Amino acid sequence: MPKPVGATPRPAALFKHRPEDFCVIEQIDNATASAGAPGDAAGTGQWLLRLRKRNLDTRRVCTLLARWAGIPQVEVGYAGRKDRRAMAEQWFTVPAAAATRAPLELAAQLAQWRADGTLQPDQTLALLEQHWRQRKLKIGELLGNRFVVRLRPLPDAAAQTLDPGIAALATLARRGCPNLFGPQRFGRSGLRDALDWAAQRATAAAQQDAGGQRRARRKRRNADRWHLSVLRAHLFNQVVRQRCDGHRDCPRLDGDVLLDGVPTGPLWGRGRSATTGLASVQETQALAGWEDVRQVLEHAGPRQDRRALWMYPRDLTLHRCRENRVLSFRLPPGAYASTLLAACFELHEAPSTERAVAA
Repeated sequence: MPKPVGATPRPAALFKHRPEDFCVIEQIDNATASAGAPGDAAGTGQWLLRLRKRNLDTRRVCTLLARWAGIPQVEVGYAGRKDRRAMAEQWFTVPAAAATRAPLELAAQLAQWRADGTLQPDQTLALLEQHWRQRKLKIGELLGNRFVVRLRPLPDAAAQTLDPGIAALATLARRGCPNLFGPQRFGRSGLRDALDWAAQRATAAAQQDAGGQRRARRKRRNADRWHLSVLRAHLFNQVVRQRCDGHRDCPRLDGDVLLDGVPTGPLWGRGRSATTGLASVQETQALAGWEDVRQVLEHAGPRQDRRALWMYPRDLTLHRCRENRVLSFRLPPGAYASTLLAACFELHEAPSTERAVAA
């Protein structure tokens, strides 16, 4: 997590006490979408569906859509994963050939899932709108996300005000903050499990080389994509901390690769880093000691990519609701609201028992 802004201690805030406390609205470029049915192109293209989900993660929604349409889950398209404990409006695609009457049939199916117990009492899934488009929705096909977040004082610290954190957040809205991957990317034991997995792969590769055996073909479908994702995020966070910790901005260095004018760090994988000069030196220093993990990603991971080291929230607004604070802001694709808020607040999520009551 980023370091606190300024010398003022971060106020403690209850975060995600209810799913409605964390709302995210996905924004995609649907300029190529057409309203209504495929028409003359019936049976081709994709249904583009905007769903509102509560207490459901993206993978679970994909599983349900694939079951309904009678297709492999890999054929369900989406632009990015969204938190489970949230109210999220998200876009999905399913092949029109598998669901030629998608809106009508899906609306009926959603009602059936509520009735037969497929969805738990605290889970909802609703169809908001539908379009038709030619291509499947792909990961990263996002313009950004809009968040509406309610922060509450901790029950045992009701006299504490959240205002210092609000002031710090207003400062970050002007100058930005480190674009770290949030804890959602790693899960409770995701990093430890991913590092164990990488060590096993590195050992197996060394044994093959020592024995003179032909190296096994490395295909992404045979790799654990979750571990790869966690490892890439972990290495990226090392570079962010090397470049950004203790700084009020992310100054450009000689040899930087820029994205919309912002310096970037590596999402490690196949291929060489595009940085040169001093930027390459600092990147190498940040990743020193992670050679085995880098090699695993180079052999088993996707092609190397870049991600902005610094993020800038947009359209920040604040509403007061008694002692609570309701924040609205926009973030670029892939940026974590929890990372932004943790720079200004000491976030506390309710224990699972309290969550069940709050739900």
